[in-house]
Amino acid sequence: MVRPIIIDCDPGLDDAMALILANKIQDIEVVGVTTVAGNASLKNTSKNALNLLYTIDWELPVVIGSEHPLIKERSLSNKKTGIGELVLQQSNREFCKIDVSDFIYKEAKKYDGNLEILALAPMTNIAKTIIKYPNIVPLIKSITFMGGTMGRGNITPSSEFNMYVDPHAADIVFKSKIPITMVGLDITRKAFLTIEDIDYFKSFNNIHSKLIAEILLLIHNRECFCGDKVIAIHDVVALAAMVLPQLVNKTKFCLSIELDNNKSLGMLLLEYRNISDDEKNIDIVTDIDINMFKDWIKRLNC
Repeated sequence: MVRPIIIDCDPGLDDAMALILANKIQDIEVVGVTTVAGNASLKNTSKNALNLLYTIDWELPVVIGSEHPLIKERSLSNKKTGIGELVLQQSNREFCKIDVSDFIYKEAKKYDGNLEILALAPMTNIAKTIIKYPNIVPLIKSITFMGGTMGRGNITPSSEFNMYVDPHAADIVFKSKIPITMVGLDITRKAFLTIEDIDYFKSFNNIHSKLIAEILLLIHNRECFCGDKVIAIHDVVALAAMVLPQLVNKTKFCLSIELDNNKSLGMLLLEYRNISDDEKNIDIVTDIDINMFKDWIKRLNC
């Protein structure tokens, strides 16, 4: 059976690359894209998703989701496009006119326990759906999310961006009892590409590879400006971990998230003491086969 998946995202260059690659994977069926404010405003992330799908000629429902976190104040710039200088065709398609929670619930019922969610953004949409439809829990097979860190953060010393933007949403998802896999910064920072890899994608004369080469160059230029010479493609790593489980090793933990201390808001708290398996609520990716990861990306573009 082809796996039905909703991609919840905030494009974003690495979100965009994850969507492009998802379009090339044969054994998954992406049934819709839901958007949320994160890398940029909701207006821009939604427009980016619609235009990207139009550019690669992939007709999917794009559902506009949440502009604000559940509780905390939104502190994002409305001026950022989220995709820098990446040029996409302007779509003449329309957004799917349905509430995001209603859409997720409808698809979960349709696929009767087989729907998977790839969460590449703050998890506001997913949390709102669980609040509105608590009976959705057994209808979602799994959630794989890019977010969190077991080490240093990327927006505060201890917090990763997606967790920091809406920690209260993450808290609801973690407590939901839906099977969850975390792909954190510890892993996504390992599975990077380099400037030399861009030439590989340039060698193919198709829109997917052309866009990937442009995205990688834009990320490279941004990372070099920030003092890093590698090309981090965080959301792509989460996609790979979801569709290619043999790529990664996982360990089950009891995990919670800091909600009260402003200095450590969004920090993940792992219980390392001896606790029962019933108390462990999340699978965390602890290692990845980097060569297999790179080969997988390249094979998708052959």
